[in-house]
Amino acid sequence: MIGVVPIGNALALAAEAELDLVEISPDANPPVCRVMDYGKYKYQQQKKLHDQKRKNHSTELKQLRIKTFRIDPHDLQIKLKKAREFLEEGNRLVVTVMFRSRELSHIELGEDLLMGKFAKALEDIAKVDTPAKAEGRKMNLILSPLPNLKKILEKRKLDEAKAARLAEKEKKMAAATAALLSEPVESSEPEDLDDEPEMDEADE
Repeated sequence: MIGVVPIGNALALAAEAELDLVEISPDANPPVCRVMDYGKYKYQQQKKLHDQKRKNHSTELKQLRIKTFRIDPHDLQIKLKKAREFLEEGNRLVVTVMFRSRELSHIELGEDLLMGKFAKALEDIAKVDTPAKAEGRKMNLILSPLPNLKKILEKRKLDEAKAARLAEKEKKMAAATAALLSEPVESSEPEDLDDEPEMDEADE
């Protein structure tokens, strides 16, 4: 903070520092200026804007559609795996279950599928944005990643690496123990001797 100075002095200060004199508040009285590297400032602003756009673009609304609440357990696991991939990438997710003509009389089964199976199976990485809601012949559930999902995934990766190292260590110890047990054991018993010791001629 230099204070109020004539424009000529301000330009001289900027030139001495080999920087630019930039007007940042032209409507103030007197106008407020700053001595800075304007090229560097513009670069930082553009980079900040680019990062913000990339962040906004990376978050998408993905959709999974289930044709019936009578979905096969194996197919359900495939859907859950795909849903987990979407959420771990940072995307929001809409899960839709469709109802055929007679299935509309059992709409509670669709809600049980979405809330009791999908939402519960993914609660470690996602939260419910909009609970299961029927709209005509379909029911939607909207999930979004947990705010601290990145930390959760990092911790999970560290735990998995630690478990893998521990398993490898136990495997090596088991192999070493098996090798030790398979080695032949030398007998510690004394060699057999004649029951009757040999007698000297003087003892006869």
